[in-house]
Amino acid sequence: MTETFSWGVATSAYQIEGARYEGGKGESIWDRFSDEGRMKVKGDVACDHYHHLESDLDLLADLGVDAYRFSVAWTRIMPSGEGPVSSDGLDFYSRLIEGLVERDIEPWLTLYHWDLPQALQDRGGWASRNTASAFARYAGVVADAFGDRVHHWITQNEPWVATYLGHLYGDFAPGITDWPTALDVGHNLLLSHGRAVEAIRENAPGSSVGIALDCRPARPKSDSAEDREAARHFDGFRNRWFFDPVFGKGYPEDMLRAFFVEDRTDDLEPAFIRSGDMDQIATPIDFLGLNYYTTLPVGAGAEERDDPESPPGPNQPDGFTEMGWAIDPDGLRDYLGEIHRRYRPKSIVVTENGASFSDAPDSGDVIADRARIDYLRRHIDAVRLAAEAGVPVDGYFVWSLMDNLEWTQGFDQRFGLVLVDQNTQQRIPKESFAWYRDLVASESEESVALEAARSVVARDVGIRLVVDSGGPEMSEHLERWMDGYVLAWSTGRADQIAALFSPDAIYDPQTADGELHGLDEIVTWWQGTGDDPDGWDFAWLPVVDTDEVAVVSATTKYSDPPVSYRNLFIIKWGDDQRCIDFTEWYIEEDA
Repeated sequence: MTETFSWGVATSAYQIEGARYEGGKGESIWDRFSDEGRMKVKGDVACDHYHHLESDLDLLADLGVDAYRFSVAWTRIMPSGEGPVSSDGLDFYSRLIEGLVERDIEPWLTLYHWDLPQALQDRGGWASRNTASAFARYAGVVADAFGDRVHHWITQNEPWVATYLGHLYGDFAPGITDWPTALDVGHNLLLSHGRAVEAIRENAPGSSVGIALDCRPARPKSDSAEDREAARHFDGFRNRWFFDPVFGKGYPEDMLRAFFVEDRTDDLEPAFIRSGDMDQIATPIDFLGLNYYTTLPVGAGAEERDDPESPPGPNQPDGFTEMGWAIDPDGLRDYLGEIHRRYRPKSIVVTENGASFSDAPDSGDVIADRARIDYLRRHIDAVRLAAEAGVPVDGYFVWSLMDNLEWTQGFDQRFGLVLVDQNTQQRIPKESFAWYRDLVASESEESVALEAARSVVARDVGIRLVVDSGGPEMSEHLERWMDGYVLAWSTGRADQIAALFSPDAIYDPQTADGELHGLDEIVTWWQGTGDDPDGWDFAWLPVVDTDEVAVVSATTKYSDPPVSYRNLFIIKWGDDQRCIDFTEWYIEEDA
């Protein structure tokens, strides 16, 4: 990972804060939902984070993360959703943010994690466009209050969940079950995102702003035409309906047709889309937050169901978390690559990833949650592989810091690195806490080594990266490759950083054939690209030639006026002196 990579943990307000009746907090749709008996446990107390703020901040400092993602309760800032702003609410979050900054932890603030003020729900909720306008005003208030200390903002968290679980299936607050309402809600959530991006940038200039979208990568249950079509439809319903508009593609045409045919919309161009809406939804963002937990096989008849493969609960079969979700780290690696190819976001941050396992403490209060550690290790490795393949992934947040109120599941599902005793509110770090702390520390050390290696290479080799070679996107891709290999040859840890790629897979390692390739094959391949093979001069660059890693440079003059470039081939040698890894980047020779 690069030295700017963010390592963090995440929580949300309703799931941990408690203090429902303190600080002038207003009623949210989840308060009403729980009062109606729709939840196993109310969120009135949750993890009582409101009263354990300082000790929870100390936990974060002990964990050693450099970023903390949290959400602000709209009802704690503006109790009725509009109108007066609560000074008590601003003070609470100001203390949280100050505490993070004092501990050298970067605040990542999420504006909405599903807890809409009930007062706004009474006036139509997210089915009303007025709520999108109210959200933009709320975003402006929060950005104005905290923009001097908060530099990373997330507008909406998982609008698919709020849309369909809250307004189609009725499983989540506010418990509505109606297709047209759900589609109105989804559109207004996206519209509110676009408006909030503008409000944040106006009130907190220079901020990095994004949205956190959850995903459920799908694969056909079989190779039948029916199952393949079902998986395509599911992808449109579960993923593309939200990803496409955010990145300026509009709503997927196949889904617009499907919803019209099923009488869920009144036209192929639904009435809820007004002039200018899609442009506002596609307001450019600085990063995409991706929440990933699992993948799903989809068959005919289940095109619009996101049910877990296994019933949630303990005693799951191997390969599943207690949410009943299949453990599939390859799915994360593949989907990061797919998002990169399909939408070309500037940056991707894994804003949620984690696993529910209900490990209990032993007699010595040791919680040996080995399954969680294995889950996290494998998914972090998947992120690393995606980054090494050129995907612009710049952060990873574990869900969650602590066991919290898992919505309608209560405390039956436990995702935390820290166990919370609901009777005493005692916090007990699990073994995964120590494991993640050690990983973050080692990554920090690696970043320091990388910066030192860059300096050595720049001094001894006398080269520098061309910042505009092939345009900004290509330059960013190549720089990510360079970081890994600079560190590899400077520390002798190439085998830990390099992955198996073949020469024909420079930009898409998923097509790698896994075969071994010698230097002669590489040269032949390069000449076969048609880039004036007679004009290339292959030579060794001895300063970085070791038993483990070697570098080949090819020099030519191209462009007008001519500029001399070196194209470096990074070679990872196997025991038989055959190339087992290969990549390249462009650098411009110093004058």
